[in-house]
Amino acid sequence: MVYEFREGSGFRADFQYAYSPACRTYPEFAQEENCVANRLDNTTGKYEYISMITKKGYAPGAAFSARCSFESYGAPLIVLADGLSDGKDGIARYKSHFEIVAYEGGVNVWHIVPEGGGVKPENLARKKFPVKAGQILLLTVETGGNGIAVSLGDKRFKLSGISLPARFRAGITACEGINRFYEFTVLERYGKDQTK
Repeated sequence: MVYEFREGSGFRADFQYAYSPACRTYPEFAQEENCVANRLDNTTGKYEYISMITKKGYAPGAAFSARCSFESYGAPLIVLADGLSDGKDGIARYKSHFEIVAYEGGVNVWHIVPEGGGVKPENLARKKFPVKAGQILLLTVETGGNGIAVSLGDKRFKLSGISLPARFRAGITACEGINRFYEFTVLERYGKDQTK
């Protein structure tokens, strides 16, 4: 399934907004003609942290790709979440989740666990290579029974020992600079585990 984030494409019917437990503001993506983007919040002076996740759950064996870009520096990412919790304020927040992050210095993979009204992040991988700002990138995450495989352009690596739940949800997050997302692709694979 390919979701185009262009104006009028109807993608919002299959996604919902969700936020890190560390978030204290809850902005939504700005719709541009062929993509969605975050902005600089003029009241706080910080870049908006915005995350949108599929309403549908997926099993290990699925693969996800985001066509995205960032201005000068940024951190567009794919998120894989072990569900959401709804607080008394009605805001959907992530439970335990993984962030696979493209940035100007390469790719980071984080495991993030809610803790005490905030989060406890653990860096699982930091692969360093130059990534050009201002160009459209293809970030791909393939999931399997015992790990994930990550690709950004012609760079690829695998991480074993990552335990995904039997069903999880996937989506995109913009943070740390202006990020744009043009497309999100979901491929539900049934067959050989490509992450081994």
